[in-house]
Amino acid sequence: MTQEALYLEAARKIAEGEEKYSCYAIMSGTTHGFYSPPWEIENIKKYCEIFGPGGGYYGFVSEIINATNNDPKKMTNLRVLLLTLMAACWKDFK
Repeated sequence: MTQEALYLEAARKIAEGEEKYSCYAIMSGTTHGFYSPPWEIENIKKYCEIFGPGGGYYGFVSEIINATNNDPKKMTNLRVLLLTLMAACWKDFK
């Protein structure tokens, strides 16, 4: 799966309610049924480096909550936006 396809598929899963969190939506497209901690998966690490607080995995959910005033629809929309941006610009973020 290409990087674009991976992040767009993750965005679709968030938008359609199949997944709630970006990292798990990305993980479901990369692990092929094998469990790895999210912070060890390269695509998630890159996503969190770009959008996570301080470039890290921890605290990311809190940042989404704070940015959207804990509004579930806004949280979903923000996650879809970030994943779509990652799909379009992943080469620029290398």
